Amino acid sequence: MGGYQFYLKTHKSTFNQDHVITMVFQDKLFPRSVYYCVNKLSRHITRLIETNELEKKNLEFLIGKLESSIKYTTIENINEQGLNNFIHSIKEDISNISTNINAVYNSNN
Repeated sequence: MGGYQFYLKTHKSTFNQDHVITMVFQDKLFPRSVYYCVNKLSRHITRLIETNELEKKNLEFLIGKLESSIKYTTIENINEQGLNNFIHSIKEDISNISTNINAVYNSNN
């Protein structure tokens, strides 16, 4: 199901900017939402840590921080800080996670 169909199924009204932002960033059921993807990433990293494929270090903290910031940020807070700033913050957190994973894998070689 595409984003347009998902939106219409969820919100039976006309398009509302706040609903679109919430769907794209925070929806737990929409496979293309940022929260959905971060949640999947969290599960995979947890499995890698449990099977000793990846060292724990502070990965769980970084992913938990990102997941929480997306999940618990209100639409009012997003609008207050600005959508671009919110996106920039998410990108920085993802970059930190990526750097941390790269450091773990590069140190094992």
